[in-house]
Amino acid sequence: MQEKTANKSGGKFNAVDLFIILVATGLIGVFLITVFATGGNTDTVTVEYTVRFENVSEALADNIRIGDSVYESSSRTLIGIVTAVDNSSHYTVYEYDNEKRAVVPIEYPDKYNLKVMVSADAVFEEDEGYSVDGIRIAVGAGLNLRFANYVGNAYCVEISEAE
Repeated sequence: MQEKTANKSGGKFNAVDLFIILVATGLIGVFLITVFATGGNTDTVTVEYTVRFENVSEALADNIRIGDSVYESSSRTLIGIVTAVDNSSHYTVYEYDNEKRAVVPIEYPDKYNLKVMVSADAVFEEDEGYSVDGIRIAVGAGLNLRFANYVGNAYCVEISEAE
């Protein structure tokens, strides 16, 4: 008579096992790349960047002050401290004047352009540029910013490493 053998817990190696191993290896690889890949130099540097707000009403032109914290509005991430504010420039648009046959500036005395200089510790990565706590700071980039007494959309117009 034949004796029945108990089922072994091991079994044969099959395609499902291979799939599980490949998925696990892939997840570990993605994790390692995310944690250890730097894309180049990731040293922290102090940067000074200038943002420009346009068409700000006269009543709000003095609401941003030196020493204010600067936050990216949607994530509420601190991205620097205000070091200078220039609110002396009136909002100006350029329109074509048919009589003069030229483009002429039209200045609005009750509207201002604000230039706000911000200092922050940033990381510089090749092919990515500067980022402050994960928020990319680049010339031409739009930023939604929040200060203690002002919230608005601005564009970065200048950036440099502090000396």
